[in-house]
Amino acid sequence: MIGALLLISGVFHIISYFIDQNYRHLSGWVLADGILSTLLAILLLSNQFAGAASLVLVFAMWVLFAGITRTIGAFSLKQDGFSSWGYVLVLGILGILLGFIALFNPVVSAVGIVFLMGFFFILEGIGAIATFFVVGKFK
Repeated sequence: MIGALLLISGVFHIISYFIDQNYRHLSGWVLADGILSTLLAILLLSNQFAGAASLVLVFAMWVLFAGITRTIGAFSLKQDGFSSWGYVLVLGILGILLGFIALFNPVVSAVGIVFLMGFFFILEGIGAIATFFVVGKFK
């Protein structure tokens, strides 16, 4: 299930990169996030035993990388004069914090991974919606 969700998220980010031709310089990190998500999904879907054994680590790295890319993207939005860059920055910082918590405390992460995943997917959804509306204003 997690592999399928990662695959959907990765494909969505890759497609959104190629659709957004005018602001491609802003969304290079979106492409990187999409590629990483897709690769992690393939890892989880191809070998479910290894995927289950490394799920906490894979999830922590994914959350951390997505938070970093969102934070970098927020500063790119700020440089280009987008007024809502602060929301994207806050979501990126929250992603980084959740990623570090999951990475450095795997026991707690294993117990709370369902809650962490649900919260992070909500953050990803909010971030995707915010990005849609921010970029949509300038088209």
